[in-house]
Amino acid sequence: MKNYLKSNFFIATLLLIFSLSLSSLSTLSVHAASYQLYNPSINSCHGTRWNSIYFGNYFQSDTSAKKKEPIRWRVLSVHGNDAFLIADKNLDVQPYNISNTSTTWEKSSLRKWLNTTFLNTAFTPAEQQAIMNTTVNNMNNPHFGTLGGSTTTDKIYLPSLSEISQSSYGFYYDIRVKNHARLGANTTYVASKKSMNANNRPDCYWLRSPGYISSYACRINETGYGDIYGLSANTTDFAVRPVLHLNLGYYRYWKKGPDILSQNDVSYQKKSVSKIKVAKPARTRIYSTKLLKKKHILKVKYKKVSNITGYEIQYSKNPKFKNKKIIYSKKSFIKINFRKNSTYYIRVRTYNSVPSKKITKYSKWSLSKKVSYKNKK
Repeated sequence: MKNYLKSNFFIATLLLIFSLSLSSLSTLSVHAASYQLYNPSINSCHGTRWNSIYFGNYFQSDTSAKKKEPIRWRVLSVHGNDAFLIADKNLDVQPYNISNTSTTWEKSSLRKWLNTTFLNTAFTPAEQQAIMNTTVNNMNNPHFGTLGGSTTTDKIYLPSLSEISQSSYGFYYDIRVKNHARLGANTTYVASKKSMNANNRPDCYWLRSPGYISSYACRINETGYGDIYGLSANTTDFAVRPVLHLNLGYYRYWKKGPDILSQNDVSYQKKSVSKIKVAKPARTRIYSTKLLKKKHILKVKYKKVSNITGYEIQYSKNPKFKNKKIIYSKKSFIKINFRKNSTYYIRVRTYNSVPSKKITKYSKWSLSKKVSYKNKK
């Protein structure tokens, strides 16, 4: 009889704990929903309104890095208890990668810094539980095909070219157009950094997407224009503007802030819709090809042409350019990997492009150049 009573008491206790847990979860969901967070809205002049959240603390107005202040985040999207956030301002200054070598987001020093030093400085252990582990898809550069690398799992990361031009997040769809919604202002702490003062880099911040070569990373400049070519990953004067996914169910650790409004973008809209004329660019020619034998790299120089968007370079082992490889560049030279005992055919043309109108005009191709590299015995 005693065993029977003990068994019933144990079962009743479990049921009570379970019912209290369900009640607690229900309370969390209702409490989070009561904050009424919404996805961004864009007006007819392409100005954006975001909800904002205060979550975590970091150095902002104190240049001595002693006093932290609440971090304000823009709400890019809300799905249930999952809020996708981007920092309202640029929060720190770091190179994308410490060394000037080929890298991806997975292997970059900035990814490690964000998920260790920044994470532990900006958030308490309890707050860190509210940050979701996110599966981050690191896509190739959509314009040059540079490899983005493996998928990663991060708590804190950087936006990509695709995400920072996502209309549903409040940004203009064309990454290569100035956009006030993409602007990221430096905090006083960031602006005080020596590297920022020395090189006068106002408000530029990194993206996680690779640039036109694997040792470059993309960025947003001070006008909200997306640099698809990028700059050397070890550049030390670009800011960090992180993103994260917050579990709203942890309502004790965040609070809603006032809405954030971006300035209207009327001027570029009128310009991009109607009055742009795309001129056919002048033709270029190959000046020289120089083989850097120690590095097995071929340097190709061609005539510099003014008032163009860039150069398209094609090279192939076939004189008719079958199975060709393509490189786009803004410079009047390129460097390509060159295998031993190989022969390549190379040609160049210029182009002018207006992505918002989906118009690109090309010059005629230069005469192709044949280059051979044989082993010396």
